[in-house]
Amino acid sequence: MEEHGHQGSLIDVDLLGQISQRSTLTQTNNLTIAVRNANAANGRCFQLLIFLTLCQTVLTSLGGLTALTAECTCSTAATTAAATACGTVARSTAALEVVATDYIPLATNAVRQGLLVGRNIEKPTVKYMGTQATSAVQLYDLSLAASGLTKAGAERRGLTVHETELTEDYRPDFMLTTTPVTSILTWDPETRKVKGGQFCSKADISGAANVISMAIQAGFTIDQLANVDFLFQPNFDKPVYYVGAVAMKAAAEA
Repeated sequence: MEEHGHQGSLIDVDLLGQISQRSTLTQTNNLTIAVRNANAANGRCFQLLIFLTLCQTVLTSLGGLTALTAECTCSTAATTAAATACGTVARSTAALEVVATDYIPLATNAVRQGLLVGRNIEKPTVKYMGTQATSAVQLYDLSLAASGLTKAGAERRGLTVHETELTEDYRPDFMLTTTPVTSILTWDPETRKVKGGQFCSKADISGAANVISMAIQAGFTIDQLANVDFLFQPNFDKPVYYVGAVAMKAAAEA
């Protein structure tokens, strides 16, 4: 047991090493939070809970995090009230009802789930809404953004999706400059629901991934996405926004 943080905050560093290596965490991992008194117990448990929440490898399963939190034990110096405080944290975490099977190491997930732990620490208040793994990256002069499932990702999960691809300029040709954007939309052929989207361009198209994320979370179909009231301003896009355009093409193919 190695001491980290201020005096009295003891965390098993060996266990944290296992976490960083994505080891399977079970109740056999003997996790102990050492506290000096009953009043400190809730703070120690909460401190470690937030640490684990922000550790992306643990976020693959908050069910496992709940099991770990429930296994928090107080030292002999702590009282029954301290153990009760630890149990309160465990029950609050269980209320999040998260089921996750993918490793998605994004800071956005860590922040949102950390906030959820805070909201649910005393009683179930807010349910976890899930994640679409929305992200973007700048690779030299290319902007790439994505949210949800790709066709290959869906197939690995045993899901059947169709994908529609469209390449067109992101803004009108009468502007002094413009550049192509490639949009790929994945969707369920039975329900017509949007399942994912990927975008690539020399222009900044990062906001398109956020649009797809909201569409997935709201349960939009390709028909609904095709008819969203997107803005038009020639500095930024065409009269038909490229996200809406690829949705229109998908609807025509369905």
